[in-house]
Amino acid sequence: LFRSRPGGYLLFMGDQKEMTEKYRMTPGKGVKADEILQEFTQSKESVSQSILQTDQNLTAKEAELAEMKAKAEAAERERKLREEMAAAAQRELEEQQRQHEEHLRQVAQRLEEERRRQQEESEKIGRA
Repeated sequence: LFRSRPGGYLLFMGDQKEMTEKYRMTPGKGVKADEILQEFTQSKESVSQSILQTDQNLTAKEAELAEMKAKAEAAERERKLREEMAAAAQRELEEQQRQHEEHLRQVAQRLEEERRRQQEESEKIGRA
């Protein structure tokens, strides 16, 4: 139970402290009560160390996973930003191309109008 999650050591130690306090408050234990409690506490030391080691390992893994997740999220934000910037640049390029084509169309139209006007003037001069 305690071994399976980060923070398990603190839970274990809290439960052990609570049990010790309940034991001390229980009446009629006899003269060897403190000695028995001490032996029990010492017998649980290896379990305590095992839970502490597991807790530290799980906590380290949890921190490592959190760091990996943060890096992945940052990379995803960076990818989306680059994608948005590329799309914006593409839209800008397309708008510039459209404006350029519109400008060329207007210039061609003015040149055609100017050519017609000069042709009409030439025809008027030639008829006169």
